[in-house]
Amino acid sequence: MKPSTCLTFIIAAALGTLMAAHAVAGDVSQRLDFIDAHAHATLKSASGTLASMKRMGIERTIVMPPPVAPGQKIRISEDGYRGAARKYPDKFVFFGGGASLNTMVHQAAKAGKTSNALRKKFEKTAKTLLRDGIKGFGEIAAEHLSLRKGHPYMGTPPDHPLFLLLSDIAGKAGVPIDFHMEAISRDMPPPADVAGRPNPDILVANIAAFERLLAHNRQTTIIWAHAGWGNTGERTAQLCGRLLAAHPNLFMSIKIERKGRPKTKLLDGSGAIKADWLELFRRFPERFVLGSDEKYDKKHGKGGKNTRGIRKLLDQLPPYLARRFAQDNPKRLFGL
Repeated sequence: MKPSTCLTFIIAAALGTLMAAHAVAGDVSQRLDFIDAHAHATLKSASGTLASMKRMGIERTIVMPPPVAPGQKIRISEDGYRGAARKYPDKFVFFGGGASLNTMVHQAAKAGKTSNALRKKFEKTAKTLLRDGIKGFGEIAAEHLSLRKGHPYMGTPPDHPLFLLLSDIAGKAGVPIDFHMEAISRDMPPPADVAGRPNPDILVANIAAFERLLAHNRQTTIIWAHAGWGNTGERTAQLCGRLLAAHPNLFMSIKIERKGRPKTKLLDGSGAIKADWLELFRRFPERFVLGSDEKYDKKHGKGGKNTRGIRKLLDQLPPYLARRFAQDNPKRLFGL
């Protein structure tokens, strides 16, 4: 082989290797950055979280405390989430109430009544959060299953008086509610792998009560968290479609996680979007945002498992849907 031919061959091979590596890594310059509408990151994990966001192509993140149950052993404060948004306002947006308002709702439900004192405290806390500049209330939970040791169970009807009060407060302020609720279309025992305490023997149907919450104040935007994931097997594309058609103030955030019931997952075993979910997205292109539900490590900000699933979804969506879910819808919903 002539030296010039050999050199040409080497250069071509090197370019081929480089292009292949580039294709595997993804074209970062052409990658569509997205707004993560639901994640858990505090000021302590902020620097690592920011590095993870840059790596995963996340433009901004809505941070919020997880829903806290009465008497929960693991102490969770809203201050860390608020602090992240205050220090990095161009990267983090704070939703509040998960570690305060949510606890009060479940206290009232456990007591079987809502005292005037608790109602006043609830309203005062909500208005204080608004004065602090929150962009929404969250993470608020109606039905939250315990999936592991130390993970709380919470179960309160979605039309509880304090949820209705929060809807009125949010509607008047023009901010959304991020709402966590396992779908239960009929009274049923919990799935076998999560049966046992603290989960109850019977999960009480909640879809009708959820619809009453949605209808209570049409000015209130409710974002039902974790579409594409669930632990009862009831939150199907068909159920989501029926509720979206009936309730114009209902929106949903999409979560992609390996765990959960196969029946409710967005992606099939090969990682492809299921046809019924894609059809749902085409019917309601303005009603979905992306919410990874990443729990960033307190020290290092490690995350990414769920975000990689979000990226896999975005890569398969028609460009107009990807743009709406990643950018247009969250900017409109959150006033960004």
